[in-house]
Amino acid sequence: MQPRPLPPYMSSPADACYVENLPDEIIVDIIALAIATELHVESKLNQATYPRCDNVSRLVFQEVVSHVCGRWRALALGMPSLWRYFDFLDGPPFDRSREWLWRSKDTPIDIVVNCTKVNIAERSTENPRPMPSCRRLGKIDPRDLVQIRHLILPHVSHWRSFTFHADDHHVLHHTLSALDSAGAAPRLESLFVSFNDEFFMSSPEDLYAGYVPFGGHAPQLRRLELVKVNIDWEQSTFLLGTNLERLKLVSHVENSRPSFPTFVRALRGSGSCNLHTLELRDSGPRGGDEESWPSGVVELPSVTRLVVDDMEASYLTALMRRLIFPKLKKLAVKFIVGECTSLVDVICDVVPLHSLVELHIQGVHSTDVFTVKRFWTAVQNIETLRISEDALQWMGIFINMWDQPDSFPRMHTLMTDGFHELSLARLIMFRKAPNPKRVGGNLGLVKFSMGRV
Repeated sequence: MQPRPLPPYMSSPADACYVENLPDEIIVDIIALAIATELHVESKLNQATYPRCDNVSRLVFQEVVSHVCGRWRALALGMPSLWRYFDFLDGPPFDRSREWLWRSKDTPIDIVVNCTKVNIAERSTENPRPMPSCRRLGKIDPRDLVQIRHLILPHVSHWRSFTFHADDHHVLHHTLSALDSAGAAPRLESLFVSFNDEFFMSSPEDLYAGYVPFGGHAPQLRRLELVKVNIDWEQSTFLLGTNLERLKLVSHVENSRPSFPTFVRALRGSGSCNLHTLELRDSGPRGGDEESWPSGVVELPSVTRLVVDDMEASYLTALMRRLIFPKLKKLAVKFIVGECTSLVDVICDVVPLHSLVELHIQGVHSTDVFTVKRFWTAVQNIETLRISEDALQWMGIFINMWDQPDSFPRMHTLMTDGFHELSLARLIMFRKAPNPKRVGGNLGLVKFSMGRV
């Protein structure tokens, strides 16, 4: 009996390319792409809230790949970059993490340590330590930090990123002390340390102000985020590095903030500045009145994204008078306390609003109609707008300007949580009307969403 012919869309077994026939280089590339995708997905999952699943054994991608067959295992073990991510969720005695450190050899490694709200009640006499948490929960027991520090501090010379979360003063204290004496971190690119104690709205004023992570030496630092964490700003020379691309400071009380000259040096760097993102949330330089800061203007030509949040209007006004952002593309102004008319005027003067492509307005109160109109007139080229219900004055003028045939011709995304239903219908219907002046013709809004902005 003759075999049935294959369908035209199927190749014969002789012509098929089986996985085992792929060159080593192709398999290595597939593994590298897969691990990069997994880490990206996990970073998104860690931002969400999931029920605990501590009794589920965790199989990580790296180990799955290395157990496919002998050839794949040899390839995986020969890829130090495959073993560079550490979250220490395997739990004491950390045999898995210890093995991964050996396999990573001298490749730059990424470390994430989350010590927030571990459920100590889960421990019992029969089970003195909880089962390893799911990776998506990403939390460890603070009592295991001593062992973790003994593992990672000898490798500080090839840290690529270090992320640490704590909600206990003592945990934060011991970690900052360890970083202070760890020595230089010549390959560190990202440092993120956060203190999440809900009882402290800002950083504790009298704690941890004297620490200098890595002795101030992290010349390759690109991203720095400090949330309610105080350091010795004057001695932390990594703030002056020319590689700093993103600076985020959150919730620092007055006496724990950097001086204005130190703050400016950090923004400018010691040479050509690469800083493109600046986020200040209830933080910034010390002072804030016209007399405490120099009157000169500082130009920041590399900054394209600026976020200012949870500040006094007078403080932010004084700061914006001294900073110039000639190439700013994205601006977010949120939860500013006090009358903001003077602040909006200053923003119109020092920010190239005609070049903005993304704008976020929330909690900014101005009673001067002329000033608000001036602002909306200047931002006609924005493509994305996020605006909330507490900006009623802004919304009313925005809706009135929307009806003009040539208003906001490039806008394709509008996100809001405060428009009245009739106003929304009016906006959408007008946007659907033919208008050759709009970029893209009559396509109208590509994205429109309601809810939290």
